[in-house]
Amino acid sequence: KKEFPELDLSPKNPEIIEQLFDKVSLNLTILNQSQDLSSEEAKTKQKLENYLMILEHIKFEDKKNLVIWNPELSKAQMRNRDEPDLAIKPIFVGDFSRNFSESCGEVLCYFSATVNYKEFCFANGFDPDEVAYIEMPSDFPPEESPIIEMFSCLDLPTGVNSFNWRTKFDVLAAQVDFLEEILEQIKDQRVLIHTHSLQNEEHMKKNIKAPFGKTLIYGMDYDDKDEAIEEFKNTPNSVLFSYSSYEGIDLPDDLCRVVIFLKIPYLPMVDPWVKARSNYSHPDGRKNNFYAWQTCQKIIQGVSRHIRNNKDWGVSILLDNPKNILKYNYDLFPRRFIERFEQSDQVVQNVVNRVIK
Repeated sequence: KKEFPELDLSPKNPEIIEQLFDKVSLNLTILNQSQDLSSEEAKTKQKLENYLMILEHIKFEDKKNLVIWNPELSKAQMRNRDEPDLAIKPIFVGDFSRNFSESCGEVLCYFSATVNYKEFCFANGFDPDEVAYIEMPSDFPPEESPIIEMFSCLDLPTGVNSFNWRTKFDVLAAQVDFLEEILEQIKDQRVLIHTHSLQNEEHMKKNIKAPFGKTLIYGMDYDDKDEAIEEFKNTPNSVLFSYSSYEGIDLPDDLCRVVIFLKIPYLPMVDPWVKARSNYSHPDGRKNNFYAWQTCQKIIQGVSRHIRNNKDWGVSILLDNPKNILKYNYDLFPRRFIERFEQSDQVVQNVVNRVIK
């Protein structure tokens, strides 16, 4: 809107991609004719060149494979000037991914600690029969990093069986009481709490009281997530509440010993792209497990932020009911995750005792 105020940036504008392409091309032509660009003009030129490269791909894309929308930004996102006024995203990238992979050579090796083989093939347009799959055993001892379901320990009204939009405030109130009690017991350890949403994080900030000696850090208070992470790392005996720290965060050893999930991280179906991708039908009729797979991926990633080497130890706590996601998607979880979840009460107690020493 700032750069092209005269354009109709409505997702319902059928010519929006072509209009953006023409406008960017024209502006680039004008800048290229200038012999002496200011530093600001040079930055603009670089940005427009990036726009053009993306739009060149999108312009020839099947419009049925695109989702175009105006993102509803959170307060935290609005602080970031790079957030878009308009979002354009392909629903399925399998054709591109497959063609790109084939252009790289006869054999291409992918390495991942979390990706499910069949879902990876589906997402990238690969035929599973043409992909060799090797699973290496993990050398991370599961008894050193148990995953505990503690939703059943919350003081909840009768009939509340999970965290959803109907039960949200009953569960959050019970979680506040639980967290105040358990954080009081966790001595001299850092704790990461996945809040799942900005609203849940705001609720915690408004209602939870900091236990004696604990520093509560809220990711939403920082313009950059990395700033909150650094504050957490540099503050002993601190607690970080964050709705966006499921992956890409490295907290080995004493930088974090406890990870807590307030909610199973289901994707928001109000997001136009998530809805379109979840409802995508593959031409060959393969089942689309995208929604469940991505939820499982977030859980797998989230419970691993503090277990970063085979000597590391810690505990992960689920304050939402994992029954359904485990029951119906058991095969989407790697064996090493299931082993962490199935540790005996005695093993769990041993690790918990080290946390609350």
